[in-house]
Amino acid sequence: MHLPCGQGQQGPHLDLFPGYLDKLSLCTSQNGVEFVVHSAAVMPLCDICKSIPFKHLPPFPKEEYVRTSTGLEHVQTLVPNKFNPRGATAPRVRYHANTQSLRGEAAEGCELCLLIQGEADVMLAELEDHEGRMKDDSDGPPTFYMCLTKRPDGGQGFWVLSECSPRARGTVTVPVAVFGFTVADMSESWPLLALLPGR
Repeated sequence: MHLPCGQGQQGPHLDLFPGYLDKLSLCTSQNGVEFVVHSAAVMPLCDICKSIPFKHLPPFPKEEYVRTSTGLEHVQTLVPNKFNPRGATAPRVRYHANTQSLRGEAAEGCELCLLIQGEADVMLAELEDHEGRMKDDSDGPPTFYMCLTKRPDGGQGFWVLSECSPRARGTVTVPVAVFGFTVADMSESWPLLALLPGR
């Protein structure tokens, strides 16, 4: 979910484009994060997050999945498309392999991992409150073996996805966290406008 400038809670900072003095601050919401140009501070990142190729993430493979509803607010499933003859072949950028790895880096001070951990905790809490909802013959619970892709709507940003335990429908995937990048109130001469189009 995107937040208009000035709403949400101002959070830490992330330098996505080394070589520029402008850094990207973020506003957080319950369902996602939007980065906006704010100041020259830098978000502390772990080695895994530093290695993320934000400008070159693979597109989300929309043709490989069908979106379905679980009836839960924070858990939405992406079911393999049985009409896709190639199966799941699109590239993905691997992220943390489990919540232990994610929590470890968050505890060490990686603020991006901390944000994603918060979204994962919300998902886990909802699953605990609805025990069995994803433990039937159709869907297994998320494994939190995570990967990254671009956003499927074509906007600037990325999705953090988790595989679920394979069951009858194949390997179901769930979005764990959604991030969006925008440029707010910047001069037309600002060099990153071509990379981060404004609203």
